[in-house]
Amino acid sequence: MFQVTKKEQFVHIQFNYLKGNLIDLQFVQHFFDTLNNLDDSTRIVVIEGAPHFCVGMNLDTLHDMKVSEVETLFSIYEQLLHKIENLPFITIAKMTGFAMGAGAELALACDFRWMEQKAKIGFPGVNVGFAYNTKRLPNLIPRYIAKRLVLTGSTLTSTEALHYGIADKVVSKNQMEEELHSFALSFMDKSPTAIQYAKAAFCEMDPSRAMALSIQTKHYQEGAAAFLEKRKPCWK
Repeated sequence: MFQVTKKEQFVHIQFNYLKGNLIDLQFVQHFFDTLNNLDDSTRIVVIEGAPHFCVGMNLDTLHDMKVSEVETLFSIYEQLLHKIENLPFITIAKMTGFAMGAGAELALACDFRWMEQKAKIGFPGVNVGFAYNTKRLPNLIPRYIAKRLVLTGSTLTSTEALHYGIADKVVSKNQMEEELHSFALSFMDKSPTAIQYAKAAFCEMDPSRAMALSIQTKHYQEGAAAFLEKRKPCWK
């Protein structure tokens, strides 16, 4: 279900579950296990679903569940998204096919979103009768645009997603691997400790505290010394 491949620049997590990577409790549990088993030295993770990134919740399963069971599933899924947001390293959603509803929210929980030209992202909750109101879209783009997309149940092309600021990059399928490798490589000269605290400042940690903690680390001492000595820093 989840395949983890360690490459030179990053760790690649690819999942292929049911039709379109439908989300249910088993999917969420496997995702948790995969993240918990990552090596402590991990610096960048690329998350990809094949052939579709993730088409959202398994409506067949939801239809047969009690309201309390549905609420529990969404609560556990939100815990997974929260974990992804707070991972101490860079996460990149490599988006092929469709990312819909809760699957779109999975992409939004990552630090960056790279879309193949034919990929699409959508928020179709109102079209299927329930209000999955994205928590992350209003933090990424202007609130009035996020509201418009959710209330209309819009599905966006990669070009439209890039225009709105939802996608960070749109790349052809043939160029995706090469350009994504290059992008991942660009983080190799940056302090992983500084990245950890910089991310924390965008999540739950006060920015002032994040800065104070970061300047107490050996990476700050090494980075400052390297800058003054006009050399590349050596991050250990």
